[in-house]
Amino acid sequence: MSLTSVAGAATTPTSGPSSSPSHIVVELVSNAGSTPWWGAAVITGSFLLVAGFFTYLFAKKNETTKFMRETAARKNAEVAELGAELITSGNKVKDIALLALSHPLTEFMQVLVNQGKPAWDTFTLASNRFQLAYPRSMEGDFKRYLTTTMSLMLPPFEQPGQLHAIEEQAKASLALTNALRILQGREPIEAEIDKSTLIENTKQSTSVLIDEMVGEALKFKHASQKTRPEQRDGANHEEAVQQP
Repeated sequence: MSLTSVAGAATTPTSGPSSSPSHIVVELVSNAGSTPWWGAAVITGSFLLVAGFFTYLFAKKNETTKFMRETAARKNAEVAELGAELITSGNKVKDIALLALSHPLTEFMQVLVNQGKPAWDTFTLASNRFQLAYPRSMEGDFKRYLTTTMSLMLPPFEQPGQLHAIEEQAKASLALTNALRILQGREPIEAEIDKSTLIENTKQSTSVLIDEMVGEALKFKHASQKTRPEQRDGANHEEAVQQP
């Protein structure tokens, strides 16, 4: 056999299966690592859903925080209003108690009977309303103010004991006022309670109460003068009826 026939036989294709991959297999292998046509849409949609969910959570948290902040602001405003009402009514009780420092005991007892009960009733109502709204942080200041104000209406009313009771009530009033200011985010008031301040308050309270008593006396006198002519007319009518 010649070399030419051997070379020709080697180059002649055989009819069996080919060892080289077909073009279909090559295309599948080359596309195996690429993303399907719908993969990009799924990934984009997933990111949008996640972003929308976190946006909802963020908006919900902001709404909740805003609602809680507004609710706290309304409660603080209500507590401040009721606290101001309480302190105002307590100052009225203190004004009456201050009269014991400048008036004899008999005169003070008369003023206490006439002015003390209405002032104490107003203070009791204000304290009950404040007790329903004040936060737990003010419990100590409120109880101290309530106790010291109550002591102003209890004997003995002599000057040493009464002056001490008024000083304690004034300190408790300042502490409660500062607690209300702190609740509103304001700076506390720094003040000292001394006897000279109480004496000055005594003069002011005396003048105010005297004006109120004079006004009530004038109202009573005016009302009595209006009823007297009516009583006289009624008596004259009865006399005319009794005459034959």
